[in-house]
Amino acid sequence: MSFTVAEIKKQAMDALSDTLNATWSTPIVEGWVREAIADFSINIPRAVTETISCSTGIRSYDLNGYFRSMISVEYPIANEPPDYLTERLFSHPEFYDTPGFYRIEDYMDDTNPSQIILSVSPTNGEKIRILYISDHPSNTADAASGDTVTVPRRYHNILTSFVIWKAAVERLSNEEQSPTD
Repeated sequence: MSFTVAEIKKQAMDALSDTLNATWSTPIVEGWVREAIADFSINIPRAVTETISCSTGIRSYDLNGYFRSMISVEYPIANEPPDYLTERLFSHPEFYDTPGFYRIEDYMDDTNPSQIILSVSPTNGEKIRILYISDHPSNTADAASGDTVTVPRRYHNILTSFVIWKAAVERLSNEEQSPTD
């Protein structure tokens, strides 16, 4: 069964005894859920399999914005047993035009996606199957209230605990700034 950001938020609001949003607003709690997912990804990322459709003359293809590291690259995907490419530096004299190699250009910023670059140019209709380590989607654009949370169900209590902790820190901070008797 899949869960959404809104459902994790509801679990957290139930745990905070604030189901009517009397203390914490929905955007604040959903923000904490997204922070929890991002923090969770640091220690327990996910493995993603993706198939890329190739075009003639194109060697480089953008990777998912949450890409972290490559596990395997299968190209072409129709062969049995599968053919896996080997990672090789661009500076190697036999990188370009030698079949069997790839390179990851990892820009590590939000403006330029990481790319996989093949040593040979595929043709139209060929496909590349990649298996890579990825963060769980967590930002506002990719994890709206109704979007599915990719963190496995057995870890949702960790996400809820993170939200409870954030609420406690917020409450403590407010109390320190304006003490009540």
